Amino acid sequence: MRSLVCLLSYLTAVKAGSHSLMVFATYIAGQTEFPEFTLVLMLDDVEVIYYDSASLKAVYRSQSNSSDDNVAGSIFGDIYDLMKDRTFYLKDHQNCTDGLHVYQKRVGCELLDNDQPGLFLSWDAFNGQNTEEFTFDVVKRTMQMNLPWMRIKGMGQMEWLHVKFLYEHVYHPICIKTLRAFLEKEKNTVTRKLKPRVRLMKKTLSDSGGLQISCLATGFYPRHINLTLFRDGQPVDEDQITGGEILPNGDGTYQMRKTLVIAEEELNDAYYKCTANYLNLDNKLDIAFDEDLEKSDFGSSALSIIISVLVLIFVAVFVIIALINWRMRRAAEPGSSTSQQSGYSPTSSSHSLMALATYIVGQTPFPEFSAVLMLDDVQIGYYDSVTWSVMHRTPRDSKYQNEEKSDADIVFLNMYNTMKEREVYFKEHINHTNGLHVQQRIAGCELLDNDKPGPLQRWDAFNGQEIGEYTFDTEKNVQTKIIWGPWGQLTRLHMRFLCENIYQPICIKVLRRYLYVKKNSVMRKVKPRVRLMKKTLSDSGGLQISCLATGFYPRHINLTLFRDGQPVDDDQITGGEILPNGDGTYQMRKTLVIAEEELREEHKYNCSMKRLSLDNKLDIISDVAESDPGSSTQSVVFSVMVFMFVAVLIITALIVWRKRRAAEQAFKKSQSDYSLTASSTND
Repeated sequence: MRSLVCLLSYLTAVKAGSHSLMVFATYIAGQTEFPEFTLVLMLDDVEVIYYDSASLKAVYRSQSNSSDDNVAGSIFGDIYDLMKDRTFYLKDHQNCTDGLHVYQKRVGCELLDNDQPGLFLSWDAFNGQNTEEFTFDVVKRTMQMNLPWMRIKGMGQMEWLHVKFLYEHVYHPICIKTLRAFLEKEKNTVTRKLKPRVRLMKKTLSDSGGLQISCLATGFYPRHINLTLFRDGQPVDEDQITGGEILPNGDGTYQMRKTLVIAEEELNDAYYKCTANYLNLDNKLDIAFDEDLEKSDFGSSALSIIISVLVLIFVAVFVIIALINWRMRRAAEPGSSTSQQSGYSPTSSSHSLMALATYIVGQTPFPEFSAVLMLDDVQIGYYDSVTWSVMHRTPRDSKYQNEEKSDADIVFLNMYNTMKEREVYFKEHINHTNGLHVQQRIAGCELLDNDKPGPLQRWDAFNGQEIGEYTFDTEKNVQTKIIWGPWGQLTRLHMRFLCENIYQPICIKVLRRYLYVKKNSVMRKVKPRVRLMKKTLSDSGGLQISCLATGFYPRHINLTLFRDGQPVDDDQITGGEILPNGDGTYQMRKTLVIAEEELREEHKYNCSMKRLSLDNKLDIISDVAESDPGSSTQSVVFSVMVFMFVAVLIITALIVWRKRRAAEQAFKKSQSDYSLTASSTND
C-alpha cells in the first residue's frame, strides 16, 4: 500500500496535460518468495510492460512485435545487471550483512502538453535510503544531482560529462521515443477525460457531539485535480483537514476525499463549500453545503469501495490467467543473441596511446591503483591513487597544464572508479576470499598512417583471467567480447556515446600532442641487421638454423623462414617474440632444428624479412649442403683475431712514430745549441 501511495504521489506531481513514462524497478538480495529482480513500466498510471528475472522476458499489456520484445528485454536486462552490480557495491560500502537488502530505482521522462520533451528524472534508493538523484533538463541542457554516497571525492568532470552525455544522447531520446510510441498505442486509455462526481457530505459524531464534513470527488481521469474546502468563503487550513490523497477506483478512474471535523462548541451557522478545479472542466465546480445532505447514506461510499475492490480483484485474476496462458504460448519461442569479436591488430606504420592500469585489493607496498601511459613503446606518464596526478617523463608545456590535468581526471578517475566497483562485483560473482586480488586493464587508441583515428580498444582481466574485450572502430561500431555479464543494447549505446564524444576525442588529442613532442624518438626508422646462423648439434647430429633481425625500430617486422621456397610451419619454429635491446631498438629470432636424416635431402633455406623502413624485402639464403656448420663461430674468432692484429700494428706504429719524432726534436735542439756556442766563440 505504501508503494502504491508513493507511486500515486509521483504521478500526481506530473503537470496536468503532460504524460510520463516511468520505470519502477526493484532488486532484492536475499531469500524471498519474490523474483530477484522485478520491473514495471508505467505510461502515466497505466502498466504497459512487466519484466522479472524469473522469465527474463518483457510482458506487454497489449500486443507487440518481436523486435519490441528484443529491445525491451535487452534494456531491462541491462537495468537488472546494473542494479545487481550496484547492490554488491552498496553492500560493501555499508558493510552490510548477508541478510535481506533491497535496491530500488525509479527513472523516466516526461512529455509536456505542447508535445515538447520535459525533464528526465532518476532516483535510486538502497534499504530505504536515497543513494542517487538526477534531473536533466533537455531544453536548458542542465543537470541537477544529489549524490549522498558518491564513490570518490566529489564528482569530477569525467563523471559529470559521462552522466550528461548518457542522459542527453542515450536515455532521454530512447525514453521520449518509447513514450510517444506507447501514447499512440494507449491513446484511448491515457488521453481520455472523465469529469468527476463531487459530493459534500456530513455526519454527526455521536461520541463528541461534533460534525464531520467530507468532500469527495470520484470517477475522474486523468488524475490531475485540486479539491478545496471553504468556510465562509475562506479556504480551511490544511492542518485541520485529513485525507487529500488521490486513490484509484476499480474502473481505472480516481477519487479524492478531504475531511474536516468540527467540534461541538465550534458549530454555528458557518457556510461550507467544496471546490473542485479539474483539467477537463471549463471552469471550477462548486458544491455548497445542503441541509438535505444530512440524510445521505454514508454507507454508500464504503459500499462503492467494496464493489470497486471486488471488481479490481476480478480483473486482476483475469489478467493473471491471461498472462500465464500468453507466457506459456511464448515460452517455446527461441531467443537469440549475437556477439562479435574483434580481429583488429595495429598496422605497421600507426601509432598508439595506451594506458596500462592495475587495481589491487589487499595489503601490498604498491598503490591501490596505478596506471602507466605509453606512446607506442615509450613511457610518457605515470598516475596512481597516492598523488592523484600524472607524472610526466619529460617537462610539459605550461599552457596545456590545466587541460591535461582535466583530461587525466576524466580518464584515470573514471578508470579507478569503474575498476573499484567491478572488483566488488567480481568478489560476489566468484566468491573469492579476502586475500590479494588484481584487476588489470589496457585501454587506448590508435592513429593510422594516414593520420586518421583508428579503433579505440580495451581489454580487462581479473586475477590473470580475461573478462572482457571492447572495440570502438572507425565506423562507430561497437564490438565486444564480454565473458562475465554480456552487454545489452542500452549498455552498447551507453559505451558508444562515451567513446564517440569523450574517450576517443581525448585519446586522439593527447596522442597527436605527444607524437609531436616525441617525434624524434617514436617516429625514427632504424633498419635491422639480419643474419642467418647455423650450428651443428653434437648430441643428435642435426643442424640448428637461426634467423636473427636486430637493431630495428619501430618494432613492426615480419620474419619468415623458408624451406625450398615454402614457409616453414610455425609449429616447427621456436622463438619469434620481439625483444628489446639495450639501446632502445628491438630484435627478433626464429630458430629451426633440422634432423640428421633431413640434412641428406639437401634443402635450401632462406630467411625473409619484411620491414616498414625497407623499400623491399631482404632475403638471406643458406645452402646447407655446401655450408660449414662451424663457419659462423670460426668467422667470429677470425674477425676478432684480425681486429687484435690490426690494433697491435697501429699501436706499434704509433709508438715508433712518436720515438722518431722525439729523436728529431732532440737533434734539432742540439744543432741549435751548437750554432749558438760557435757564434759566441768567434766573438
